[in-house]
Amino acid sequence: MARIVVTRVIDAPIDVVFNTVAHIQQFSAALPHIVNFEFLSDSETGIGTRLRETGAGNSRPVDL
Repeated sequence: MARIVVTRVIDAPIDVVFNTVAHIQQFSAALPHIVNFEFLSDSETGIGTRLRETGAGNSRPVDL
């Protein structure tokens, strides 16, 4: 599987950015195209956490 790396400069305080991306439930604030997600692991945070996201206009879910 290919690895994709994306870099983006965000004009916001670091604590706001961290709280947005550190909590999966808040992902839609940073990535509004995500319309649904589900956890694939028992853990919802930390190393080994896995989830599946579905984006608007995306007919196939993406496992992360």
